[in-house]
Amino acid sequence: MAGTEIAKRDSNEISLDFGVGKGLSLDGLTPEQQNELAFKLQSKKLEVAVDVAERKARLESSVADSANVVNSANALDGTRADFNITSESATASGTTKISVHKNNNLALYILIALGILAVVAFVVFRG
Repeated sequence: MAGTEIAKRDSNEISLDFGVGKGLSLDGLTPEQQNELAFKLQSKKLEVAVDVAERKARLESSVADSANVVNSANALDGTRADFNITSESATASGTTKISVHKNNNLALYILIALGILAVVAFVVFRG
């Protein structure tokens, strides 16, 4: 709430100023109503603080998970093996999905070469 200010002038008056010249005064509320409103404001403040902490924890966990996936992919990239790495982690605003694939296709190339050699051998030795 950018531009919103909460000012407490004395023990019985709280003013909310939204930056447009229109403040909300609590003058007409009974002390019980003021206490109830103060309790609700503190409860909401606590809810927001918990939500921020949870989002921060999810973000930090997601960053660590992403770094682990990158490190694993880099380690496997040095090998000749095919690999498929998928990862999904919760972030502050949703989820992040990471997928890394490596297909060497060496076996496919060997089969194609053998097929070509077989065709050439068939044509040469047939005639």
